[in-house]
Order: sequence, then C-alpha cells, then structure tokens
Amino acid sequence: MSDKRVITIGNFDGLHRGHQVLLKTLLDLREKYSCSAAVMSFDPHPVQVLHPDREVHKLFDLDDLEETALRLGADEVIIEKFDQNYAHQTAKEFFCNQLIGRYGAQALVVGYDFAFGAGREGSSKTLQLLGDEFGVEVHVVPPVEDESHVISSSRIRQALRDHKVGEATQLLGRPYYLRGPVVRGEGRGASIGIPTANIQPTVTFSPGYGVYLTKTWVQGTVMPSVTNVGINPTFRDKGSGWPTKVETLILDYDQSIYGEQIQIDFLDFLRPEMKFESVDQLIQQIGIDLETARKKHQ
Repeated sequence: MSDKRVITIGNFDGLHRGHQVLLKTLLDLREKYSCSAAVMSFDPHPVQVLHPDREVHKLFDLDDLEETALRLGADEVIIEKFDQNYAHQTAKEFFCNQLIGRYGAQALVVGYDFAFGAGREGSSKTLQLLGDEFGVEVHVVPPVEDESHVISSSRIRQALRDHKVGEATQLLGRPYYLRGPVVRGEGRGASIGIPTANIQPTVTFSPGYGVYLTKTWVQGTVMPSVTNVGINPTFRDKGSGWPTKVETLILDYDQSIYGEQIQIDFLDFLRPEMKFESVDQLIQQIGIDLETARKKHQ
C-alpha cells in the first residue's frame, strides 16, 4: 500500500447517493495520482464527544461503512479515534499533522458543509486555502439533490420514521437494513404458534413502528420474511418507556437461530403497529399480514 493517499473525509452515515458522488470523485483522483483511495471517518461520532447530552442515532454501524466503501471501490477506510485531545486540534494542525504528515494526502474530497478543527473553526473554504498553501488538491462537492431536496442521512432517517421505505431505498441506493444477533425474547410468538426471531440491532436507530415486508439473511441465505418494529402494545400497559423490539418471522422456516447474526432488509411498509383487544384478534391480523407478505414476495 502506498504511503500517499487521496482522502475523502466525513461521517458517511449510510454512504448514501450523495456520499457516493464524493467517492466517485475520490476514485477519479486515485487514477490521477496513482495512489490509494481512502475514506476517513471518526469514532465515536464527534457529536457524542463534543455534545454528550445529544443523542446520536446512526443508520448503520462502522462495519457497514467499511464494507460498503470497499465494495464501491475504495482501497481503505481510516477510522480516527475522536476524543477531546483530537477535538482540540486547530484546523491547520489537523491538516498538517494528520492529513499530510500521517496519511500523505495528495488530494482531498469533502462535502460543501464540511467543518473541521477546534470549535469547527475550519470550513471547506479553509481547506481549499490550506491546500493551496501546502500543494494539496482540494475538491468541494456541492449538495447532491434528487427531484425533491438535498440527499442527506437526516432525510433518510426521517423517511424511515415516516414509514417511507421506498424513498429511503432510493436515497441510499440500496435497501435499508437492521442486523444483529438473535436473542431470547419473551416467547409470546412461539406460545401462539408464530415463532419470531428477535434481534439486538447494532445501532440505536429504528424505523417507525409497524409491520414491514422484509427479507432476512441467515448464514448467507436470504429468505422472505415479515418484521415488526415496536413495543408489542397488545401485551403492554399504557405508558411510555417500553424498549423498541425488532422481531422477524421468516416464512416457512422453523430452525433455531439463537445467537446467529442475521440481517433484515426492509422492502416495504405493510401497516402501523396496533393494539388489539385480544390475542385472537392479533393472531387473525398476523395471518392477514402473512398472506399479504406471501403475495408481495412472489
């Protein structure tokens, strides 16, 4: 691996279609400079360090960033440990010590809203001025829009909260998913003859409560499924504070997969989560959901 790099910098949550324009620019620069193309991000998210009172709900975990960036052509993903010491670097210190000194940056690609350095003192314009001073080519990519608005991670999160799975898929350029290990639930599904797999997602963000058409990956095999995201209100007393649960019912599958890492791809929204007057009504509705899912999966 060359000691010289072209680098794109950002949080890249979801590595959505807007981010992919930065990556395409990066890969073009790789050819120009004949060196490695690197995607640089930070862990923890800078907001968690600078504003610990604020919640950060990421679409995907860092493993997804690495997997997706490499799949789309990057040579490496650099994850910088972000702490108070790192945050106190001035913009020029970050540019000179990290980007040039440590990583041999030949060219940089950032978004229009890029900010860096202590107190976010540096902007994309600052980066261009430093690039001119130290001989590093800097590309600032303008906002990437579809027919409606700027493509952004926050817009994708809002689409998912609003059950707009198709919009999220279109903005991401791939299906939205949740993944994690299958954990023991309360056993209610099995008790009514409808066993589900409960997962512990690797991220805290989840889409709006409801029932979704999904496909589930188990040990490299993908199978049609129906997934509920919510709090199981039929079995809960009124009030808030119940943890969000993600449980999937894989069609025509009866193997035990406790402890397995699975991935649930969200394809479509079927209905909101509802509180039923009786378990029998719930079972009846689940039967309708399964029939709907089978037709849509065909």
